[in-house]
Amino acid sequence: ELPERQLHETLSALGDMYAHDVGDMGKAREYYAQALQDFEQTAPQRQAAFDAEKTQDDKDMARAINALSEANIAANLGAMWQEAGDYAQAQKYYERTQQIGESLPEGGYINIFSYAKAMLRALALSYFADLHSSTGEIEKAQSELDEVIKIRREIGKDESTAGTLQEAARLHYVQGDLKTARRY
Repeated sequence: ELPERQLHETLSALGDMYAHDVGDMGKAREYYAQALQDFEQTAPQRQAAFDAEKTQDDKDMARAINALSEANIAANLGAMWQEAGDYAQAQKYYERTQQIGESLPEGGYINIFSYAKAMLRALALSYFADLHSSTGEIEKAQSELDEVIKIRREIGKDESTAGTLQEAARLHYVQGDLKTARRY
């Protein structure tokens, strides 16, 4: 059985603190990398804990939560690389985030896998959109944001949808396309 609080969660929280509260992106990147490394090293223990769950519903929920956790760490690490200007490294971690979602099966308890897949696809695409915006690939970024908006609306993530609409509007605004920006 796994302890309630796992090392990767603490390391990821430290990464969040350094990224958002302290503003030290290099230190945040270090903590996210350590979190991902710990996540990978403890995969066998987590798998054993999933297998020990008594019901399939509990197994499905644990597996989905595990995927969401790993994907968020990878996405955060990618964002830190993007902030450092290493777009190739950022893309590598965004692709990992996307692959984690794609690896989940369909269905599951209360359709949890389909929901997690949609959330992770939207997460990865939103990071890709930011990356592509940073590299001047505006049309690609806009297409990705449009898909994120569609996904988040479909799964009822209203607050996230609103934020993505603002991102899409900002993208058009900075390009001087005020008419389209107002549409969002």
